[in-house]
Amino acid sequence: MGKSIDRSRIYRWYNSNISSCTRRNDSQNTSTYIFCHNHSHSFEKFVFKSTVFLLDICFFFVFIANICLSGASDGIVAITNLVQGCLLRLINEHSGTIPICMIDSKRINEKNLFYWLITSHDRRVSLWKSNDIEFRFCSLIDWLIFSSTDSKIDWQLNPPSLASFLDDKSILYSGYGLDKTFQIYNIHTKEILRKLSLNHWCYSFDIVNDLIAFGTNERIIQLKDYTQETFQDFSGHIDRILNVKFNRSRDLLITTSANEIFVWKLGFN
Repeated sequence: MGKSIDRSRIYRWYNSNISSCTRRNDSQNTSTYIFCHNHSHSFEKFVFKSTVFLLDICFFFVFIANICLSGASDGIVAITNLVQGCLLRLINEHSGTIPICMIDSKRINEKNLFYWLITSHDRRVSLWKSNDIEFRFCSLIDWLIFSSTDSKIDWQLNPPSLASFLDDKSILYSGYGLDKTFQIYNIHTKEILRKLSLNHWCYSFDIVNDLIAFGTNERIIQLKDYTQETFQDFSGHIDRILNVKFNRSRDLLITTSANEIFVWKLGFN
């Protein structure tokens, strides 16, 4: 497929704090904390303090510049200024008993606007537009709801609902439903453009150019070219993959499970 992982450049990072966790939620949150620490050392303590203090149990967070959006187990999203240490806003549209699974943003350069996606475990995706990254002036412009076989499925027993921007017009969605797929959805025409079949349910993913990296419950990491629909599987983790993220230079892939972090060196053939 032209892209691969160099197995000779795989690094493991274990932390003594992870092995002391007794509950799965604890180990997941600790992995997220260390993942953030590795990604942005200067903000690691403040991000962890802010998300836990404001949201009790943080299920997902993303930050741009000095702004952090963190989603909680009850569906509330907090927008926090990491430098000033203050809460800017709470978003309650997803609030209830279902956690936030994923938050993503896309800057519209020609208009200096930001699009935001907030995805909760009940397969609901809210689409927001703001004129800055602090959400001071923003509006909810659409709700995207994806179908499932059963509206009463226990979210704790099923893979999460995940959505991220592919470009200014389309998003990539994955979640429990009729079949194992990625769905490419046009946010303007409000239609599904394509479906990409998967061999496993997706538990986390990240996108760079035409390449999707996603983690599974079977401890497999898959690299998938969504234009050619080719893929490669890689293994090494001893538990379910919780986080998958490309670095900014796009030559490394960072993956986490309950008690370990892998950094994979990407190769281009």
